[in-house]
Amino acid sequence: MPLPKPILDDRTFEQLVDESRNLLPRAAPAWTDHNVSDPGITQIELLAWLCEMGLYRLDRTPDEAIRGFLRLVGITPAPAQVAQAVVTIATAAQQSLPAGLQLRVAGDGPVFQTTAAVDLTAAKLVAIINGAGDDVILLNETGSATFLPFGIDAKPGTACYFGFDAPFATSSVCWHAWTPTPEADADTRRRLVAEYEEVERERSETCAVTVRDNPPWWLHYDVRTAWEYFATDGTWKALPNIVDETRALTLSGSIRFDVPADQAPGDGATDGLDPALHFVRCRILRGNFECASALSRIAINAIPAAHAADAPIALLGTSRGHAQQRYALPQSPVVAGSTQLTVTLGADVQSDWREVREWDVSGPHDRDYLVVPERGSIEFGNGRRGTVAAAQSTLEMRYQIGGSTPGNVQARSLEVWLDDAHNQALVPNWSLLAPTLALQQPFAAFGGTEAESLKAAVARAIEATRKVSVALTLADFERIALETPGVPVGRVRALADHFPVLPCFRAAGSISVVVIPDCRGPRPMPTDGMRAAVHRQLTRRRSPGTELHVVAPTYVTVRVVAKLHADRGADLDVLREAAITAIDTYLNPLRGGPAGEGWPVGRDVYRSEVLALLAALPGVTSVTGLGLQIEGDDEPRCGNAPLCKDSLPAPGAHRLAIVGASPLRLIDRSHPHECP
Repeated sequence: MPLPKPILDDRTFEQLVDESRNLLPRAAPAWTDHNVSDPGITQIELLAWLCEMGLYRLDRTPDEAIRGFLRLVGITPAPAQVAQAVVTIATAAQQSLPAGLQLRVAGDGPVFQTTAAVDLTAAKLVAIINGAGDDVILLNETGSATFLPFGIDAKPGTACYFGFDAPFATSSVCWHAWTPTPEADADTRRRLVAEYEEVERERSETCAVTVRDNPPWWLHYDVRTAWEYFATDGTWKALPNIVDETRALTLSGSIRFDVPADQAPGDGATDGLDPALHFVRCRILRGNFECASALSRIAINAIPAAHAADAPIALLGTSRGHAQQRYALPQSPVVAGSTQLTVTLGADVQSDWREVREWDVSGPHDRDYLVVPERGSIEFGNGRRGTVAAAQSTLEMRYQIGGSTPGNVQARSLEVWLDDAHNQALVPNWSLLAPTLALQQPFAAFGGTEAESLKAAVARAIEATRKVSVALTLADFERIALETPGVPVGRVRALADHFPVLPCFRAAGSISVVVIPDCRGPRPMPTDGMRAAVHRQLTRRRSPGTELHVVAPTYVTVRVVAKLHADRGADLDVLREAAITAIDTYLNPLRGGPAGEGWPVGRDVYRSEVLALLAALPGVTSVTGLGLQIEGDDEPRCGNAPLCKDSLPAPGAHRLAIVGASPLRLIDRSHPHECP
């Protein structure tokens, strides 16, 4: 628990006045009038009030000191963040567009700016044949439902085919794929990049390399894919210079490649492909998915855009050479970190001035200037913190406007190109070209946030200190494993002194981490790649001398044998299905268990709990002859179904006998509860 904050001095105004009055007989014996009407007492009260204000400030930490403490732990209050979006462009002719084009929401909405150049192709995506052989182009065009590009049973050799009505006639092509969770994918991408860069930094700066295998963050942890096109020689060839940031179509991201010269239509050897279309395919080379890859949409001619638009160059005027000079920019809010100040005095052109948001670390000779993004203003230093711009020097500012929450516009909002001097300077004949470029924003923009307050930064620092960075306890191993980025870890159980090869042998210092993927099915199993990814995550954070194993759970089939006595008028078939569903849900490793949060690894299946579960079903009056049968049992057992500490139950083929009620209502409704 945190240490209580000490109170340096808790004296109040009344206490200070009384203390001073009590000192008067000794310090000034001739002073005998101690009433409030005495002018001297008035002076004492004034001094007491000033002292009380000083004591109040003494117990308060200034913001500058708080920011200094935050910098010690590597945290600074975050400025307003910029919203990101991806737009697609439909065109009837080939066209190359540079980065920096501006677009906006219809009316007087936020202005966005593209952040990458793109070569537009007139080819249209008209067919998507998934791994199951189904054409899912209608699902892709509406975006209202997800589709499985590789099908439900993807395996090495499975491919998803993308058919176009014409060949690509550009030098390069840019696609974008969206999963059902694009905003969560952005956070996953950030964590993947941070983990990859941290490992690379460790490998380059330290001798003790804990992780020797550090695959690039954009590669799937288990599946490897190949992007290919159908060529004129009748074979499938690899697309040149492919950059796939989707991690085998499991993460929202872009797909870019150079256009080959030998494209050809059709593939007569593959069933379901139209020989008149030009196809590109994504084929699984090796590995498997725990959870089937799902997409909401994939589109061509995709280009990223940000709520950060270049403003016209601002001429702020001439410096007066005064301390703390302030200037207002023509437009606001300003994107933090986007300003570039140029100070010119005769032939001396100074372009090394630096933007700061506080004067905390600025020295007297630092060419720093303070930016207030919300107000769109800048301030120069006073000679003690930040130097003063020389008198008679001219000030010129480049900056961007945008940021904050207004940029989080809804889908299909960005649909208007700006026809202004900015876009016209980038593209000749822009006024004629813009109407031929149809914009579409398939998904909402996200990522725009307000500037972080100092209190929020302190809370973030406290949360960071509480975050587990070294695995010392079993709970630490479980928390760190659950935080593995880009891996669908559903549940984890760490076992102490457990060696997977000899589970009955007590192996001191050996930790086994049982990993269960967050995927559908009665027996979700992690792939070797998933276990390796979790192992890499834990290896860098385990304590020295600990032997680590990441293993899959062992599933034990549990079959319930029982006789259910139904109430009069109950549908026996419906009751049977409800009972089987209830048992299967109860034994589910992710959503089952007594608490409904997944079956605890290694927990026995108790006969009494199954009995209570079935007896509570609507239409069931009583349950008799209930037994649990596990693998290896010839007959159901009357007691509980025991499991090893690394095992989970899996529902088997239950044998439930449904007995209808007698036409006559019997007085004795009790039944024997012994096992068969």
